[in-house]
Amino acid sequence: METTPPAPILDDLLAHASWVRALARTLVADAGAAEDVVQETWVAALENPPARAENLRGWLATVVRNAARMRGRGAGRRKAHEALHA
Repeated sequence: METTPPAPILDDLLAHASWVRALARTLVADAGAAEDVVQETWVAALENPPARAENLRGWLATVVRNAARMRGRGAGRRKAHEALHA
């Protein structure tokens, strides 16, 4: 059975949308990739919402940083793979 977080938590998270976007842009140079990080952040928030509504900005910062880091790792592996097979 799929559960969804209570609406107030989602509303509280979405109140930080512009801040999430700005943080992603500082962590990822490419604007398109930064937007992907933002989308990955919202997917993570929907799939695994924070247990408590306290310090949502801190929780979101962790999620954004992790999404940016994973995106960077994937890009690095992709470049190495392409260089190996070029």
